[in-house]
Amino acid sequence: MKRPSSKTILGGFAIAAAAGIGALARANSPEDQAVLPFPNIPTFPSIVVPPDFPNPAPSVVVVNPGGGPSGSPSGSAPSGNPSSNPSGNPSPSASPSPSPSPSPSPSPSPSPSPSPSPSRAPIPTPTGGGIAGAAAAVVCPSDPAFSALVNASTPQKTIIQIVPGASSRGADAFGANPANVPAGNTVVWINQDSTAHTVTSTPDGATFDSGNIAPGCAWSRQFPDPGSFAYFCKIHPNMTGTLSVN
Repeated sequence: MKRPSSKTILGGFAIAAAAGIGALARANSPEDQAVLPFPNIPTFPSIVVPPDFPNPAPSVVVVNPGGGPSGSPSGSAPSGNPSSNPSGNPSPSASPSPSPSPSPSPSPSPSPSPSPSPSRAPIPTPTGGGIAGAAAAVVCPSDPAFSALVNASTPQKTIIQIVPGASSRGADAFGANPANVPAGNTVVWINQDSTAHTVTSTPDGATFDSGNIAPGCAWSRQFPDPGSFAYFCKIHPNMTGTLSVN
């Protein structure tokens, strides 16, 4: 048995529907209400649709703006290039910002170690012991004590003259050199020169120092212990003398 086509089936449905509508219209008129049952309506064989009859999906044809059919839906423009850049030129890549170079930390300058002060060498004690007697202040002729100080007849006293022109006399500037002094005596230096001089123990005056003795004035010091004591003038260092206490 030949299977009817879809067009035949659809056409049969349309004719049946049209005939039914016409019959209903005639039935409503007075002339046709007496005529039953509808002698003019043709009869059609029953149409049986097989259960395995395919239901073809209608083909959808979309006309492209160019005039040809296309299978793509209207309004969509397929493109193989997903990029939204119409020019096709590659987008410039962002240049990486250079990382700042870390500034080197300044190295701390080492603190200079203080240089140790050189210790002062102890002044050697003169042979025979130190000086126990007290030194008197410089005494000048205007002082009442001056006459008694320079009086050679006073016991336990040794007089030493600082000679005129002593600054050019060197080792003879203080008279006898060395001068012998009995232990316990007081030695009196009288300045007979026209300029001031000093009586200063060698080398730096640590043992005794008279200070400036003006012309005509005197200075004294007691030497109770035996020993040898060198001295000089700080104003005229070439002037030297020695006491030999025994």
